[in-house]
Amino acid sequence: MKILDLHLTFHWYDMIITGEKIEEYRKIKPFWIKRLFEDWITDGRCNTCTGDGFNECRKSINGAYGFKDYSHVCFHRGYTTYAMLLEIKDIAIGRGNPQWSAPDYDTFIIKLGKKIWKH
Repeated sequence: MKILDLHLTFHWYDMIITGEKIEEYRKIKPFWIKRLFEDWITDGRCNTCTGDGFNECRKSINGAYGFKDYSHVCFHRGYTTYAMLLEIKDIAIGRGNPQWSAPDYDTFIIKLGKKIWKH
């Protein structure tokens, strides 16, 4: 089991725990590329990861690199002791649901599966 740890604000955490929100989004930038992709090394081409410059970067990502094999995500409610573990159905690049905090541009989409536990 490979777990991705993420901290959320109370609002989004509570929507996930009730099942109202079934995706989590992360901005496409060097930090998340390195964290989500196998063997990805950011270079000068990928210092902003937005707009037209990212399109070339994205071709390289989709063609040569795969997402790490995260099987689960552990969401933490802010920096409290509350946490929950969910299966990850998929990680993709695209546009998400704006009602769930998705911006109007492509992001990483972490698609959530069943809840394993909460604390």
